[in-house]
Amino acid sequence: MDEFEIGFKIAGTEQDGKHCAFKIMKVGLEHCLGAKKHDVRLGWYYYSLHFVQYGSGILKVNGKSYVLRKGMAFLLFADENYEYYPDPNDPWSYIWIDFTAEHDVKDLFSACGFTAEKPFVSIRDYEQVNELFGLAVNVYDANQYRQMAVSGCLLIIISKLLQNNQTESITDQGRQARFVKFRSVLFFINSNPQMDFSLDMISERVCISGRRIIALFSEFLGMTPMNYIGRFRVSTACRLLKETDEKVAVIAKDVGIEDEKYFMRLFKKWTGMTPKEYRNSEIQEDSFGWLKKLGIDYY
Repeated sequence: MDEFEIGFKIAGTEQDGKHCAFKIMKVGLEHCLGAKKHDVRLGWYYYSLHFVQYGSGILKVNGKSYVLRKGMAFLLFADENYEYYPDPNDPWSYIWIDFTAEHDVKDLFSACGFTAEKPFVSIRDYEQVNELFGLAVNVYDANQYRQMAVSGCLLIIISKLLQNNQTESITDQGRQARFVKFRSVLFFINSNPQMDFSLDMISERVCISGRRIIALFSEFLGMTPMNYIGRFRVSTACRLLKETDEKVAVIAKDVGIEDEKYFMRLFKKWTGMTPKEYRNSEIQEDSFGWLKKLGIDYY
């Protein structure tokens, strides 16, 4: 038995209603050593699905390096170039399934979360997926029906990956909803720089609990609301120092800080220099760059 046909149907893709025949080529398990040489794969004609059981390693795709850890799966697409190797201090162990596909299955794997540019996903149900990959290893050399058995395992694994990615999409939607709330808090703070903020006051104005506000700032900025307010004020002051001739005391009040000495301490905390040193420096970078790097519009 050379191959076992697997039918799938994904609504809204070019694959909708079509069947694809997978041919299993090889299934393997490897416990890598830290000193293992790099595996380089240059445009091979088949696909290779890996599941990291333990440890970690590096996957290089189009010049970019990604750290992959226990509970992640990665797919090496046919006709693409890859380099991958274990972390020398925490080398990975993985199971892989090599296979060919009779038709173009990129839509199918895209629905699983894999793309040629980012061919890896995090698996939520580690135990079940690990068990399925382990079963694929065990049945591969069992008897003449190994193609059917491994193909069956692969089909179930793909169904789990589809479900995994759907859950991820739901999670992304939840994160987007939280970001909308976070953005409303940010807009209130940024639009009122001279206010004497407190967590209770912000909570009352935006109708979001203080505990929720703290959680949102931790998730999206990795800092407390009060730390954000201080840093945002300093960033605004940096822009005013470069664009105006106003005195430092005036700029401090413009950004909502009456105590000039406190302003000086806060400014040095976030910039590493005094306001005068900053004004006289050759620094031209955007003082709000730290927010833009996080993909956050600060206006």
